[in-house]
Amino acid sequence: MAYKAVVNKDVCVSTAACVATAVNTFELDQDGLSSVKKQNGNTDDLILKAAQGCPVNAIPIFDENGKKIYPKE
Repeated sequence: MAYKAVVNKDVCVSTAACVATAVNTFELDQDGLSSVKKQNGNTDDLILKAAQGCPVNAIPIFDENGKKIYPKE
């Protein structure tokens, strides 16, 4: 399965927890906000773990069909 991560920059508070967890997928941009460096740079499990570690849920995760799998609504 290939997860797609999206960063909601209006919600991001720059903790960099996602970068620490999935460094090949996430990075901090010039404003210090998280951004996706490379989709699927890490395993799906690590990408999901990075999203779950975000304290403000700024990283929704979608499956290959575009269905949102995290956070659950």
